[in-house]
Amino acid sequence: MIPLITCLVLLVVAAGVFFWLHYRDDGLIFNNVFAMDMNLQGMTQQEAEAALKEKADSAYSQPMTVTLQNQTLVLKPEDTKVELDVAALAKAAYDYGRDGNMFQRVQARAAAAATTYEIPVEEYITLDRDYVRTALEGLGSGFSSTLEQSTVTVEGKRPDLKKFALPDTNRPEDQPSGDEEVDDGEVIVIPKDKPYIPKDGQTMTIKMGTSGRALDTAALYQQVLDRYYKADFSTVVAEYHQEDPEKLDLKQIFADNCVAPVDAVFDEKTYVASKEELGYGFVLEELQKKVDSAKEGEEIKVSFQLLVPKAIKSDLEADFFKDTLVSISTDHTWNDRRTTNLRLACEAIDGYILAPGATFSFNDVVGERTAEKGYQAAAVYSGNDTVDELGGGVCQVASTLYYGALLADLEIVERAVHTFAVSYVPTGMDATVYWGSLDFKFKNNTGYPIKIFMSVYDGAVHLEFVGTETKDYYIEMEWVEESYSPYDVIEVEYTDEIAREYPDSGIGDTIVGGYSGRSGNSYKCKYDKKTDELISREWEDDSSYSRRDKKVLVAPSTPAPKPTEPAPTEPAPTEPAPTETTPTEPAPTDPKPTEPAPPEAED
Repeated sequence: MIPLITCLVLLVVAAGVFFWLHYRDDGLIFNNVFAMDMNLQGMTQQEAEAALKEKADSAYSQPMTVTLQNQTLVLKPEDTKVELDVAALAKAAYDYGRDGNMFQRVQARAAAAATTYEIPVEEYITLDRDYVRTALEGLGSGFSSTLEQSTVTVEGKRPDLKKFALPDTNRPEDQPSGDEEVDDGEVIVIPKDKPYIPKDGQTMTIKMGTSGRALDTAALYQQVLDRYYKADFSTVVAEYHQEDPEKLDLKQIFADNCVAPVDAVFDEKTYVASKEELGYGFVLEELQKKVDSAKEGEEIKVSFQLLVPKAIKSDLEADFFKDTLVSISTDHTWNDRRTTNLRLACEAIDGYILAPGATFSFNDVVGERTAEKGYQAAAVYSGNDTVDELGGGVCQVASTLYYGALLADLEIVERAVHTFAVSYVPTGMDATVYWGSLDFKFKNNTGYPIKIFMSVYDGAVHLEFVGTETKDYYIEMEWVEESYSPYDVIEVEYTDEIAREYPDSGIGDTIVGGYSGRSGNSYKCKYDKKTDELISREWEDDSSYSRRDKKVLVAPSTPAPKPTEPAPTEPAPTEPAPTETTPTEPAPTDPKPTEPAPPEAED
């Protein structure tokens, strides 16, 4: 019984609350009832009408702006005749929760209390919809278009590219103007710094495509109405469907119709570049800019031109081997075998390229002096003697290189001095080499490669260092002698034993050449190229040369004199004195080039 009684009590209480809520009415709009985004709760119908009118007068007095790409449509209120029935809207707000049967009213009021309720404005607004629809249709009438793809056509005949070439020099006076083309059957040299269009060449025409566009006027119309319903007068941006033409692939168009230029390639070992090859067509970057800025349906005409590669042989080689750094010659003795050795050694060196920072080794470049290579036996220094060996004389090539390297201010890495002083280079400027033990080395301490040219002709060894001159000074070498010991002349009686040892010599001939001993230091002097003023004087190296007395064959002596008679120890006053020069000059030990070489021709 208790549960049943409890249920009846609760039912009676609920019914009481229900009827209390239903019949309690203070004449105000219920909570959370909105219209035009305005909360009207707690207002009377008249208050709500006044508030809505104030807002409607402000909102609907504005024009509605619609944009479509670069077009603009302004819907003025006097044309659209937009008007809001604020009295009816206020009444609808007041009636909410008061209409319908008892259960419907209680349900509406309970729902409004828990959340918001917006009175739909579209039921109370009046608008010249036909005018609005017609205006929007007019906005889109000239907008729709049909999709058309871009087209490319090429007219004319491609010229023979072998008829054209770039200049082989960078000198301005050798550059062609390129204003006129003269076809005389030979290669036409074109400028490298401005476009060159061959006459009777090809022309390419590009017709830009047009986009296919479609505007959904019905959707735009509904979009505008929704803005009126919400009293939202911000600009309406019309949405439309657009299909653009395919983007032109200029790279593929170039590949199909043009010839790409070929860059010259620089060989870092030989410092020689391959010959570039001209291209033909259009400049991709320039045409891409025109295409990107072109309007739909625009026509672009392009005259094909000769295309200059980015890397040109004359440019790549412009900074290399343009200056003669050193050019010297050293006279050699007239001896066929020795001259052959000089020639072979020079041929091995001639054209050698010494890279920046690299070291030149005489033995590595020339190699072993062997009979298989054609080297012949000629005089070389061996201790204090002169003997014949394969390759004799090549020290003159090494000495010429040493002297040239000093004048070019290159770094000397290894150098050995001769046993005896030589006459083909200034004293202290010689270098001796011997396979397996003595080498001459110098380093390219410049920032550019050096090409070495060596040859033998007209009685001399010729050397040229060709590279890139960067110095503002020149070098002169100075020799300062510290000691000097002239050789003596020793007479050797012409006996049968001597005759057998020197079968080609007779009385009065020299069988051993004389060399004066000397020692001193060499200095490198730098002079300003413009003023010839001395910049610096630096010690370079010391050199010491041995003395060797000259031996001359004389007739056998008469029987020995009596003990009381003194033996002669000096040559008679009538004999000529030695021919060596003053200590500051090299002693000439070689015969003149016009005289035959002595048997012991110097190394």
